[in-house]
Amino acid sequence: MPHISYFRRALGAALPLAFVVGLPLAAAAQDAPATAPAPTPPPPASTVNTSFGKERQIRRLGKMMEGDYNSAEQASTDKEYFDIRLHIKRIWKERPESEGLYYYVEQATASAQQRPYRQRVYHLRTRKEDGKIESVVYEMPSPLRFTGQWKEAKPLAMLTPDSLLAREGCAVVMRKSGKKEFRGATVGQECLSSLRGAKYATTDVTITPKQLISWDRGFDEKGEQVWGAKFGGYIFRKEDAYTKETAAQK
Repeated sequence: MPHISYFRRALGAALPLAFVVGLPLAAAAQDAPATAPAPTPPPPASTVNTSFGKERQIRRLGKMMEGDYNSAEQASTDKEYFDIRLHIKRIWKERPESEGLYYYVEQATASAQQRPYRQRVYHLRTRKEDGKIESVVYEMPSPLRFTGQWKEAKPLAMLTPDSLLAREGCAVVMRKSGKKEFRGATVGQECLSSLRGAKYATTDVTITPKQLISWDRGFDEKGEQVWGAKFGGYIFRKEDAYTKETAAQK
């Protein structure tokens, strides 16, 4: 079986750099950040201005996003894609919802789930400057010690938001695009990346109750794509929804 470092190089970005985000999603050595300024801690909760209407949308988006996913179906029909396992679990439920919602995200190849190549915290919140919903991605210290904590009742209980480091410029701005659908993307060329000669990365994501589609790509200074899927994003099917559909077809 190929070493896990092979998958880290080959996958590019299977989860959004700043979503689930961040899904897709392109992971290399725990998705090492670009040669950009050092990440900064998240802002204090007092800077987040969340209206009631946006709180409802954030709760709805979070409910759709949370769950266990895999890309097995896509991988079985297209060799350009790997079978990836993605877990998104809400954390720190005791914190006031006016701060937004936090999620632990863990991602690994199906053949090496004990060695995840990406572990992040995602923060769904309302931006103070324009009221839009964004998903911000944070790194955590020594992430491998938290492997498998998506199975726990209270994952990452020993951490707090001020112990996280934000990946600057990689937030995904979300919008409600249908009755049961949200779409989002990173902003311009703000998400820096040095992977495979890239200058910046982009993420496009679509979330429904049954699946999460993540398309992460890296571009060089000429705007030419240097990593990521060329023809479309990873399609992660939510496992409970996939199981019910498969059973109904039998």
